[in-house]
Amino acid sequence: MVDLASLNKEIKEVFRQSLKSFWAQFAIVCSILGGLPTITVIIRYIIKPNFLISPESQELLWRGAFFLALPTYFGLFFILLGSVSFYAHLSVKKKIDNLDLDDLKTNKSLFQLESEFYGVKYNLQNIKLSMEEDGACSKKCSFDFESVTEDVNSLEYYARTPTVPESITKNNNACHILQAEERQKGPVRILVKEIKSTPYECRWAIKFVPGLRPGNNIEYNYEQTSPRGTFALTIDDLKRRDLQFDFYSHEIVYPTKLLQTSVYFPLEFNPIDLTYDVWIAGGRVRHDREFIRIREQNFFDYGMTEDKDRVFGKLEIDFPLHGCKYLIRWRPFVEA
Repeated sequence: MVDLASLNKEIKEVFRQSLKSFWAQFAIVCSILGGLPTITVIIRYIIKPNFLISPESQELLWRGAFFLALPTYFGLFFILLGSVSFYAHLSVKKKIDNLDLDDLKTNKSLFQLESEFYGVKYNLQNIKLSMEEDGACSKKCSFDFESVTEDVNSLEYYARTPTVPESITKNNNACHILQAEERQKGPVRILVKEIKSTPYECRWAIKFVPGLRPGNNIEYNYEQTSPRGTFALTIDDLKRRDLQFDFYSHEIVYPTKLLQTSVYFPLEFNPIDLTYDVWIAGGRVRHDREFIRIREQNFFDYGMTEDKDRVFGKLEIDFPLHGCKYLIRWRPFVEA
């Protein structure tokens, strides 16, 4: 892994070392040799001021020596600077050419850079969704959040249901019911404000009073419930919704170190083709590289709970990509 923080120090060290190079020393010697005639005249004038014919000539020579020395040393200074810069350029270029740029493309490196850029990061996002036999669900979310910059005042969240039961749309009821605890965490008060709630979506904000400072670490949680029929119960129901499969997705909207998301099904539901996917946010295009990374590092798991009372699918991903949606997807077992 390339240590980006030390790269600037290495470049400065290259400039310091370049002053000891052959070309820098050569430029210094040239500067001294170039100024010797002028220096000789000045020294001779100081030691034996009357060696010239007249005082007027002495003053003229003094002025001439001064104005000759000025451009000479300016020119030689830029020669020295150019030599040092050229050597430093070659040295830095060599170091950069030797870098393994693939190290800069890792998820961890992106997480570090984006945390500095956005000023916030999650050390943990944990989401557990439990489905019921009638297609209703409840979701419990817990977060370990850290501020990187000054005055982080709020975070916004967004939940959306692609297909909504007809009973909900007719009555224009909210599909997502938010339950979040307003509490005091040390000197910081955590507030919850609902921004928008429709049958299809819900937006809300978590506010911090006063604003967080760099290094402040806050843990908080909230719960959501959705009504019966939120998820398809049969294959026919899936077709009526114009879906090939049902799914739960979680979008990474802030840099995140660890994502844990899981879906628990009742035994009666018995989902088939239970698997995972990764979409580039805003569409349903798979992120192939991230999909392969999850498979190769065994970030997805499924099976029965220890109590043998539920089926689960679980994603546990180190450094998920900011801007991607991570899915757990399935099809209902019942045909009709």
